[in-house]
Amino acid sequence: MATTMWRSPFRFSSNLRVALRQKNPERCYSLSALQTQDDEVLYPPVKPKFPPGNWKGMERDYAWNMYNLEQESLAIPSVQGRIDHVKKVHEIHSKYKGDLKFAWFFNGKSLEPRLFNYQLDKTKTFPNDGLPSVYDNVDVTNELELVTPLVKEIIVNECEKVYRRSSLGNPVGLSKEKVSKLLIKSMILKILSILSYSHSHLLTSEFSEDVFQQAYWDRLSDTGLIEEKRKFKQKVMKFQGEYKTSFQLRTELPLPEFVDRDSESCVGRDYPKCPYHPLVLGQMKEKCTPHFLPGVNLGSPCEFGYLSLETVNSFLLDKAAIAYKSSPDVIPEIWKGFALSSSFLSTVAQAHYQGFSMYSDMTYPLTSQTIITDGRKFLFGAYQLNTLQMWKPDENNPHCNLFWHTEIDMFDGVQDGKIVGYNDDVLKTLLKFLLLGTPDRGYDLKPTISHIEPTETIEDYVHMEEIIETTKYDFDTASSTQLNQAMEDSVPPEDVKT
Repeated sequence: MATTMWRSPFRFSSNLRVALRQKNPERCYSLSALQTQDDEVLYPPVKPKFPPGNWKGMERDYAWNMYNLEQESLAIPSVQGRIDHVKKVHEIHSKYKGDLKFAWFFNGKSLEPRLFNYQLDKTKTFPNDGLPSVYDNVDVTNELELVTPLVKEIIVNECEKVYRRSSLGNPVGLSKEKVSKLLIKSMILKILSILSYSHSHLLTSEFSEDVFQQAYWDRLSDTGLIEEKRKFKQKVMKFQGEYKTSFQLRTELPLPEFVDRDSESCVGRDYPKCPYHPLVLGQMKEKCTPHFLPGVNLGSPCEFGYLSLETVNSFLLDKAAIAYKSSPDVIPEIWKGFALSSSFLSTVAQAHYQGFSMYSDMTYPLTSQTIITDGRKFLFGAYQLNTLQMWKPDENNPHCNLFWHTEIDMFDGVQDGKIVGYNDDVLKTLLKFLLLGTPDRGYDLKPTISHIEPTETIEDYVHMEEIIETTKYDFDTASSTQLNQAMEDSVPPEDVKT
C-alpha cells in the first residue's frame, strides 16, 4: 500500500519564493540585513548601581537621593539660595517622616559630665594635645616686650577694683564671670589698639560682644545596642547646635590651614566614638528649622571667624566641681567641650557662607581659634574643619576634623599691687594667636558659587514713593505771566489740559 506524504499548506514552491522576493524585496531577511539593523538600534544607557563617587556599602536609593540633592545644590548660583535649599529639603522630608522635623539639640555650653567623647563623635573630630606647628614660626618677641607692662597694669587695676567693690555691703554685679569678662575685654582691646597699626588683618577686623553662633548638620551615629541582634544599628541623625560666645574677632580672609587636608593627620584617624544613644546621655530632641550663623550676617566683609573668647561662668563650674568632686578631670573636659563646640559651630556656618553644605562637601579646610578663660586660667584651642559630609560612613569619607588644645595658668593673684605667680606663656600664646595673620590662600574661596550674584539694595526693602508738590496761586493777585510760568514749572507737560 502506497503511503501519501503530508505536505504543509504553507510551503511554497521555489518559483513562488522568487516571485515574492521580487515583489517585496524588503521582506527578505538575510544575515547581512539583520546585522545592519542591529547596528542601528540605540538602547537607553544603563543606570549604574551607584552614582559617581565613593558610595560602596551604602543603600542604593539613599546614595542616589543624596547625589541628586548635591546636583540640585550645585545648580543654585547664590549662597542664600543654597542655605534655603537645605531648609527646603528638611521641610519636604518632614511631610513624609515626622521624625525628620526634629533634630537633636547640641548644647555647646552643657555642664553635664562625660560629654566630651560624645561631642567629638557627633562632630567627627580627632583631639590633639598642644597646638599646631604653624604657631612655632610666629615671632612675638618685640610685641611681648611692648605689651607685657600694659597687661600687668590692667590685671592689677581690675583686681583692685574687685577688692574695693567687694568691701561694700552690697557688691552688685560682682560675679566671677563679669570680673573675668571685664578683665579680658580690657586686655584684648588694649592689645588690639597697639598691634593693629602694623598688622593689616587686625586693622580691618571686626570685634563683637555676645556673639550668637548656629549650625545644622547630619551625622551617621549609633542608635544603641539591639538586644535581640546583639549588634549596633547605625542611623543618620540630625543636629542643631547653638553657642553664644563672649567676644569674637572676625577678618576679611580666613586663617591659614593648620595641616594639609589630605595628609595622614586628617584621613583615616581613629577618633573617639560614643556608642550610646543621645537619650542615654540626657540629650534633648527639639523641633527645628536649619539655621546657620557664624556670628555675622551674610554679606558682611568680615565673614571669617578669627578668634573667639569665652569667659566661663565660674559660679556654675564651681557648683559642678562640688557635685563631681570625686572626678577632678570633669571640669577640664567641660572647658574642652566649650572650645570644641564654639569652633565647630562657627566653622560649619562659615563653610555654608562659602557655598558648601552637607550635600556638596568642602574643597578646602576652614580653621578657627578659641580661648576659654576665667581670667586666670586659659585654655587655647585651634580647630580645623575638613568635611561636612559626616552622614557618610568612614569607609566612604575618611576625612575627619581636628582639634588642638592646651591649658596654661596666667597668675595666682594680686597682693599689695603686685602680681603673684605671673606666667608670660599665656601672653606669648595670645600674641601668637593674634599675629598668625590671614594670608591669601591663592584659590577661589567660593569655587562653586557664581561670581555674578544678585545684589540687594535699600529699594528692595523700602517702598519708595515719588511725591510731586504743586503750588497754588491766587488768581486775583498773580498775573497771567506768573501763573503760566508756575504751571510750566510745577505740572508735567503731558498733564496740562488745553
